[in-house]
Amino acid sequence: MRIDCLKYEWARGTEDIDINFFSSVAPTLIETIDLFDYYQDETMSEIEYSFEDVDSDNIFYVKTSNLSFNCINDNLISDTLLFDFFAVFESNKYLKWKLNYYDDNDSLIYSGIIYKDGVSVESVEDKILNIVCIGYEKEFKDYFAKDPLKAWDTEPVIQSFSSGVNGLTYLSLRDSILKNFTNVDFNFFSNFYHFINTYLCSEKPFTYQQNIATDPFYIKFKDDYNVLHLKTGYSCYVLDKVNKFTWFDSFIKPMGWIWYFYLNKLIIQERATTDYDVLNIDCSEVEVSQSLSHRYNQFQVNNVVIMDGSYFDLGYNRTAA
Repeated sequence: MRIDCLKYEWARGTEDIDINFFSSVAPTLIETIDLFDYYQDETMSEIEYSFEDVDSDNIFYVKTSNLSFNCINDNLISDTLLFDFFAVFESNKYLKWKLNYYDDNDSLIYSGIIYKDGVSVESVEDKILNIVCIGYEKEFKDYFAKDPLKAWDTEPVIQSFSSGVNGLTYLSLRDSILKNFTNVDFNFFSNFYHFINTYLCSEKPFTYQQNIATDPFYIKFKDDYNVLHLKTGYSCYVLDKVNKFTWFDSFIKPMGWIWYFYLNKLIIQERATTDYDVLNIDCSEVEVSQSLSHRYNQFQVNNVVIMDGSYFDLGYNRTAA
């Protein structure tokens, strides 16, 4: 087993937002040690991968993975004292630590971050440190919740459908994510067949109803085609100065997706698995009955794009009242 711990420090005077591993401001690697040399036997917790929960007010929120264990301040292998390595008695906001935990086969099984408040000493005399390492979810949210979304005109426009609706442009969702989160390694980046790579993101808010099945663009606007319908459009997020994390969160949750970090990579996956075996039910042996009732309100608007106080209807520019 190996518990590599890397100590990093940002330069004095670095802005608080940039004291973050996702920032473009790089810290200096100060020292690397193997915490297994200091590890107190049988104190390692299970790796907790519980990423979501609902609070008492029924508000859905994201949690972070975590791992905890104890270490003894000194050992017979290294001259480094953990009290010094973790700056236990020092107030220094520029320090953070990365942790990589390897099993007996030297395979990486967990990676995360140790913050200064994640190291505690219950008794100086006993020289025992309690260490809590948490996943990169917190670091990701802390940084990108303060970073504004990039403007649309900095993105490569990949689609402009001649659908009879003027002014509609689209980006691949993949490109939009990668452009805004440049220092993040995503699981869809190297997987061409990942579902994220099949989605488009519209620049402006729109509703669309295509009535002619022979139209060559009909398939692109059918409900089963992957166009991401953000009710305000990407550019409206930019105009409202929405941060990158809020934009990210605004399409992850409604689409029923989940995100988390695993071994330094941000994973986006569908909440429910789609690879279960098909179970064929013999209706002659099983009686199945169900009922369905619902109420709904309906309205219909054809070919609408909302643009700067005007909207476009079948190609005609109409000024909103």
